[in-house]
Amino acid sequence: MDYRDNHHRIAKFQLKWPSFTPPWWSGFTPPLTVSNGLIKKGSIVIVDAARVTKPPEGDFMLHALDLSDTARALGNERVTNVVALGAFSALSTACRPDSLEQSVRTGTPKRFMDLNLEALDKGARMALAAAG
Repeated sequence: MDYRDNHHRIAKFQLKWPSFTPPWWSGFTPPLTVSNGLIKKGSIVIVDAARVTKPPEGDFMLHALDLSDTARALGNERVTNVVALGAFSALSTACRPDSLEQSVRTGTPKRFMDLNLEALDKGARMALAAAG
């Protein structure tokens, strides 16, 4: 069975959040992504400024943010994807911040909940500050 988002096959296995980190959350943007037109005009592209030295160019909204540095400052680089998710939620209308927070509260083990909630908040604040 294929697991899909709205348009593309993602994997042949079920993805378990938050242990799965899609490449676009960790700042990985392969050159083929832009040249093949997979990033649509007007899309929001978030990259990790510390890891992506040559961000993609195109007709989209690029946000180079200090994702992994923020996660390290929180004490665990593994929450880089959650920092990026917080940034994305602040920059888009794809999901409401309160819904995202509720998902973290119900889907995260207790010992990681405070860290993940703080990572969401820091990502959102960082993105809003950078967007002006």
